[in-house]
Amino acid sequence: MKKFINKKFFALSILLSCLSGLELPFGTWSYSEIFSLITEKNIPNTIRMVAVITIAQILLVIIKYLNTRILNRNIACFNQNVREFLMKSNFIEISENNVSKQFFFFQMILT
Repeated sequence: MKKFINKKFFALSILLSCLSGLELPFGTWSYSEIFSLITEKNIPNTIRMVAVITIAQILLVIIKYLNTRILNRNIACFNQNVREFLMKSNFIEISENNVSKQFFFFQMILT
């Protein structure tokens, strides 16, 4: 199975998934931080912190978008590579048992 996966995009997908997973803890922290700043009534510090949180939230949305794009690209490349391999394989030289296994695998991918 390793020969069907693009290692560079797979590693990038794992990295982006980890970064995308920080969205929920960051959201929780940012809400608590904003409420504590509001109770302190320090307006300049509150405005500065809201700006930092907004920028960080925008970055997390971009990371989530990139993660979705890379993940979909990985799936498409994997499917394409498997289909090319199956179409190019020589079924005549393969035993009858292996041919049925490969056709079953091919049918699972197409559905």
